[in-house]
Amino acid sequence: MQETEQAYVGVILAAGKGTRLTPHTNSVPKCLVAVSGELPILHLQLDALSQTGIHDIYIVVGHRADQIKAYTSHNFPNLAIRFIENPEYATTNTFYSLACAAAHIPETHTVLQLNADVVFEPSIITDIMTPHSSESMVAVRCDTCSEEEIKVHIAADGSIKELSKQVGVMDALGEGIGINLFTPSFWRLYRDILLSTQDTYRNDYFEYGIELAIAQGARIIPFDIGDRSAIEIDFPEDLTRARALPFLTTAQADDA
Repeated sequence: MQETEQAYVGVILAAGKGTRLTPHTNSVPKCLVAVSGELPILHLQLDALSQTGIHDIYIVVGHRADQIKAYTSHNFPNLAIRFIENPEYATTNTFYSLACAAAHIPETHTVLQLNADVVFEPSIITDIMTPHSSESMVAVRCDTCSEEEIKVHIAADGSIKELSKQVGVMDALGEGIGINLFTPSFWRLYRDILLSTQDTYRNDYFEYGIELAIAQGARIIPFDIGDRSAIEIDFPEDLTRARALPFLTTAQADDA
């Protein structure tokens, strides 16, 4: 019997208020803060997904949702973007936001999930999707971490054992950058966890759900991004660093 073609969807978590990035978020949501000329973070992400062939995309919105909807409708009319509301965005975290999306995404799909504040080289998306399609993956910068970062601790077989800020710095392989690929088998279990416990863990990061899936026997591995650039923009200094990334400054020069 011929194998059915794999269905990919993108999920972008963009419901938060981004208060740590003030004053840049005083009038726009974090994902619409300009990072490459006039182009915001979300524009770069949608471009990367589109170029990789992912056109079916869910965006979880909350804070300033109308601005996000208007921007994407105007700039990406050819993408099949569906907006999922997190009505509790002001009092919940990313676990709850991803659960809101999970209710709409079939368990048979492969899910590429992004945090809406990550600026990255598009080749990371291309590579995380193609070489290891049978494995679920967390994109990781393998380097020394600080206490603030979501850190990856691996088991003896090379799979991920823990994924949280609580992982000790000395135990960490590196930092999870906010790009994750879930195969249908992993997504099926993870989806069930999200939907059944979204109120219990409403103030947790979605990574805690990944740890719960691992505890139930699911396997997910680190994907080393190598020397490619990826920055999670939480603070103004992160935005300054992102705007100076070589792959963005080169692209701006080419467009000039």
